[in-house]
Amino acid sequence: MHVLKTELENYAKTLGIDLFGVADLLPAKKYITNQGGKHVGEFPRAISLGIHLIDDVLDQLINHQDLVTIASYRGVYYAANQTLDRASLMIAKKIQESG
Repeated sequence: MHVLKTELENYAKTLGIDLFGVADLLPAKKYITNQGGKHVGEFPRAISLGIHLIDDVLDQLINHQDLVTIASYRGVYYAANQTLDRASLMIAKKIQESG
């Protein structure tokens, strides 16, 4: 798994991902099964992805009444989520291809 993890992390960076992590789900299997059902409870690991948002936009959120700030944040948030969605799909495909 370590080789695949490193390969996936490097691949994620090429997709614009800044943060990459893998969690062992075994300790939480009962809780996950209760929440998500038997199929979801069978997954042994989970992958977390993150993108560092633009500091200047986040710094202005204190002015949340400003429509320009809100529009800027929504634009950045939307773009980040699109990138995360696409990266998730591409990483899932790579995992599937590797067996």
